[in-house]
Amino acid sequence: MYDAEGTLWGEFTYLLGKVMGTRRCALCDITHAGIRKKSSFQQLQSSSPVPMRMVHLDERTAEERVASEGKTPCIIGRHAEGWEVLLTKERLEECLKSVELLEKALRPFI
Repeated sequence: MYDAEGTLWGEFTYLLGKVMGTRRCALCDITHAGIRKKSSFQQLQSSSPVPMRMVHLDERTAEERVASEGKTPCIIGRHAEGWEVLLTKERLEECLKSVELLEKALRPFI
């Protein structure tokens, strides 16, 4: 879950905040370079044996919202009992904007 809205206004306000140093999303930093998805992230997504759906705050389902509210950015996963946070904001920050480090962090879950 990105820590930004996916609307045009949401993307604009996030970008403005990022430029001004008042907003940051560790997941955005990993998956994007500028306004485009990193090709290395696109490769990770397409090669993953588990579907990876990257969503913004306003794109979450009700269940995803419950699991991630107040915890974004994060990566959540669904299992028999429901949704749970797999990678917290702090763990995403430890990836240091690296898709390779994100992939290593996800290995136990996929």
